[in-house]
Amino acid sequence: MPTGRDALLVGAQHIGATTNEQDYWERYLGIRVTTTTNLATANDNIFDFTGPVAVTLMFGEVTSVFATTSSMNVTTSTATAAAICLSTDVTTLADGAMFIVSGDPAEGLNNITIQAVGRRAYTTDGTRNWFVVGNEAVTDTMIQVLNATGTGTVLWTAFYIPLGTTATMSASA
Repeated sequence: MPTGRDALLVGAQHIGATTNEQDYWERYLGIRVTTTTNLATANDNIFDFTGPVAVTLMFGEVTSVFATTSSMNVTTSTATAAAICLSTDVTTLADGAMFIVSGDPAEGLNNITIQAVGRRAYTTDGTRNWFVVGNEAVTDTMIQVLNATGTGTVLWTAFYIPLGTTATMSASA
């Protein structure tokens, strides 16, 4: 498996990027990884990570309308689960609703305000923070945590930069 600069280039090539686009991904966002989660499960794994990784951008897009579920947050899976964002009201989000994960455990998705429709995601205070998860001795998982199961799906996308020689992040199985 490629690491470092080679992994960034492979990631850019994987999404069909041109040479100029590859340079952009490598310099600014890092390696792209995506997965889809289902709201029928209270805790659904999103991404697995090994070693330290800097998540430069993480966002979700509702791909099937939400029903029943009223709140969602993202945590790590360790025994003392660390919140990656505050639990946020997601009741009846429509297909196409989007949200950003800032990495601040005191802030909700999009800093609490999610547009119910419309394909755009932003934080209400205009910030977007990188956040770091893991260390050299850790393999862990980011989890979508719901207050109650329901219907709906989320397409999660994250960009990351490996901070260790063996650091990786991938879609959970």
